Amino acid sequence: MIMFGIEKQGCIGYLTLIEALKYCEVGSFLKNPEFPIWVVGSESHMTVLFSEEHRLVAAETPASRARRIFTTHDREGNGFVTTDKLPALLRDLGPPFASMNVAELTPKMDGDGLGIILLPKFIGVLFPDVCTKQQKPNSLQSNPNNKIVTTLRATEATSTTTSAISIPEQQQQQQ
Repeated sequence: MIMFGIEKQGCIGYLTLIEALKYCEVGSFLKNPEFPIWVVGSESHMTVLFSEEHRLVAAETPASRARRIFTTHDREGNGFVTTDKLPALLRDLGPPFASMNVAELTPKMDGDGLGIILLPKFIGVLFPDVCTKQQKPNSLQSNPNNKIVTTLRATEATSTTTSAISIPEQQQQQQ
């Protein structure tokens, strides 16, 4: 049975442990409520989490709205839709997307001609600025001043057990 969630951002949110077990999926409106207050459900009890930090929550962006609408058309949750669903997707996104030329967009979104549109490609074509902001540099570049490695080495030096994380000597010398 496939169920659909709430249609707008609520005042408080809901998170659950059973989502990690793949028994259900909590939607983006419940994960990102209007106020930073969440009810967290586990197998045996409920907990309320809250914060005074309002930066933890935000209004839905156009790209996240497009992602949400894409997932409603991807009923099986495979991360793709067939190209014949593109007109309905654009129509559901509303202006200015509804008036876009499907014949021009299809080759951009389905460059291999397989008849499917992947979610990252869909978002990348409609919101190119969002994709470039979310591209992550490799792990060596995203570790300024070697802080994580230094912390791990200090922990390993004081610990009696060995760490499961190891960094090849060649990568360490490059930094």
